[in-house]
Amino acid sequence: MAHWQGQTLVSGVQEAIGTRHYKFFAGSISKTFTYNVLLHGIYILNEGASDLTLTIHNESTTLKPGQGYQGVMEPFTKFSVDGTSSYKGEVLM
Repeated sequence: MAHWQGQTLVSGVQEAIGTRHYKFFAGSISKTFTYNVLLHGIYILNEGASDLTLTIHNESTTLKPGQGYQGVMEPFTKFSVDGTSSYKGEVLM
């Protein structure tokens, strides 16, 4: 077995929920992202010069320029990013 960032890998697949890549996303305008599968995690990076607001399950957090957020949470199928800053990230199953 191999280890990566504290997670145990079995045959190249991480065992923990919320750690398997599903899709990348990116943008520079406010947008609601909706998926047809249950997601358990997200990573997002604010690459721009102004604040962004990430909202999942009616909870929001503000990302300052250059700041990222990574979290594993209760299953979700949609989230929104509000602001005009460039951002990119990935959602996890």
